[in-house]
Amino acid sequence: GTYKAGVTIEIQVVFSEKVTVTGTPILTLETGTIDQIVNYTSGSGSTTLIFSYAIQSGDTSSALDYQSTTALALNDGTIKDAKSNVANLSLPVVGASGSLSGNKSIKIDTTVPTITSIVIDSKNEFVDVTFSEGVYTTAGSGVILPTDFGIEFSANGGTASGVTITS
Repeated sequence: GTYKAGVTIEIQVVFSEKVTVTGTPILTLETGTIDQIVNYTSGSGSTTLIFSYAIQSGDTSSALDYQSTTALALNDGTIKDAKSNVANLSLPVVGASGSLSGNKSIKIDTTVPTITSIVIDSKNEFVDVTFSEGVYTTAGSGVILPTDFGIEFSANGGTASGVTITS
């Protein structure tokens, strides 16, 4: 799906056997201009570790993935198996099978839509407003209705006393 700022996504890193975690390992995600460092949140004693990514304003990605094969770091913690062997932290190649983007289609879009054009007909009977991208009442869906908009206008010496939004 496509996610916006303020949403938290749980990212799973799966090991071949159960691991025990101490401290707070980190995972670096490729999220545009500023990469995000995501903290480990749970999963010790299992094969799946969870990292919680809170999407920040300015993050963007057409296919969310970690930064590189070395994006998982101990951060002064440990990840070990039941026999105290240190876990291999190498991740699959970015974009390849087994990587985050290879397994899931996650898009991050925190760019706010802007108005790209406003056209008023020659009789001042209608106004067409064009946005930089599709706009919806909810994330990625939901028809926009006339009641979702308001208009503020100044009579500017004319006789207009009101306005109706019809579509």
